[in-house]
Amino acid sequence: MSALYDAGQLTEPQRAFVVKTMRDEYCVDFELDPDWLTGSAEADGWEPGPAMTSIARPYTWDDMQAAMTVWQALASRAGEAEPLRVRHWVYAATHAVVRRTDPGSAQRLAAGVVAFAASAVGGDAAAFAACVNAARAASTEMEIPSPTEMALEWLFESLAEKVGPGPAATALAQLGAELDGEDREALRRVILDAG
Repeated sequence: MSALYDAGQLTEPQRAFVVKTMRDEYCVDFELDPDWLTGSAEADGWEPGPAMTSIARPYTWDDMQAAMTVWQALASRAGEAEPLRVRHWVYAATHAVVRRTDPGSAQRLAAGVVAFAASAVGGDAAAFAACVNAARAASTEMEIPSPTEMALEWLFESLAEKVGPGPAATALAQLGAELDGEDREALRRVILDAG
């Protein structure tokens, strides 16, 4: 398509129409386009669709910082619509960042996705637990350690800087109230180590 455009066989409006049509049909390895991603995700009610498929593709994350900024905006908007919908965006982003980066950075980036999800869900414990489950599932599939404990440590540190260790431990316990299994154990360790 670029060759056709460069050769003058497609006008800019035609090229834009073809790209949008292809994206809407799940042809997703195009340059990062925040406006299309937002419009497509919003049209799908922040549920899985072409925009989420695009976010899940490593190609979208060629510019990691730009993609993370766009993903954070999408996750925040999904959380505003319905906090439980953020889990889908967490799963997609975790898959993409793990595939896009080196193994040494993968867990750290996945933990960043989980930590941001705490904000995107507005403190909703059930939605946060769903996000943690989504990140753990993606991490397991991609054969990296779970990012949960690292994310919880970062959240505690951030909260403790703002409100002190005691209130931070209480806030983190409330946020993690719906965690279970090894994620609940990770929460317990983070809170106990803080005390």
